[in-house]
Amino acid sequence: MGGPFGLPSARSGVPFAAILRRAHEENAVAGRDERRPTDREGIVRSASEIERVELGPNAVAFALTGGDTDGRFSLTDFTMAGPPAPPPPPHVHDDADECVYLIEGSLHVGVGDDVRAVGPGSVVLVPRGTLHSLENPGPTAARFVVVLSPPGFEGFWQAMARLRAELDGPPDPETVLRLQHQFHMSTGGAARRFD
Repeated sequence: MGGPFGLPSARSGVPFAAILRRAHEENAVAGRDERRPTDREGIVRSASEIERVELGPNAVAFALTGGDTDGRFSLTDFTMAGPPAPPPPPHVHDDADECVYLIEGSLHVGVGDDVRAVGPGSVVLVPRGTLHSLENPGPTAARFVVVLSPPGFEGFWQAMARLRAELDGPPDPETVLRLQHQFHMSTGGAARRFD
């Protein structure tokens, strides 16, 4: 039985290396070389192998970091609590494009002047330097995947989780503003809260 792209599937009994070799050969014949040089092997992680943190009522899973992707992108699974949990303030990522794909729940999103309510299956693309906002109107949690390119901002969530654990609660707003600056997030002076 065939798999995606007309290739044999893993169930076909054809060794996986042969499947990859055929795909690369077909790309070369077609004039496509979609491979990128890398020192890394592919990654397969089960859910139990992914680093997870809590940010107050929110949950974050770092599926792929920049270290995993040779600095190309990061992939983060974010569960945002509904009210009364505060949303992030409207903000700009100065150095990264951000893509959000909503899996569960609903969000009110703003990208530049475009503001709307979105549901599961919706996608939001935010070019670097663009003012945007995400808010969960509730009543349930909203779960979405965040892709950042280049990666780096996911380090803000990791640092905030460490700080909250060390302090057994939220850090002061000045510390949060310093972290936001360190990770190239501009908010016009508003500190991100996770309570």
